[in-house]
Amino acid sequence: MKKTITAQEVSKSGDALEQLKRTASIQIDFSGEGVGLLAETSVGGGEEEALKYAPVFERDLRENYKELFPQPEPEEPKEPIEEVGEKK
Repeated sequence: MKKTITAQEVSKSGDALEQLKRTASIQIDFSGEGVGLLAETSVGGGEEEALKYAPVFERDLRENYKELFPQPEPEEPKEPIEEVGEKK
């Protein structure tokens, strides 16, 4: 899986209103896992906010598109081990 985070600065101004206009985009590509899913979203704020949200976005994608991801094979149930001296 490849994550790309790009911050867009609207202005270099220190003005609080201009700070609110900053956005960052998060792009996640699952082709490295053999899954044909590429998703992108934008978050308010800069790179720091995007880095905090990226794991949540990834988890949501895996849940919402779980049919695309290979599921692990279920384990065979193991035979119960009999204790020494145990009567049946």
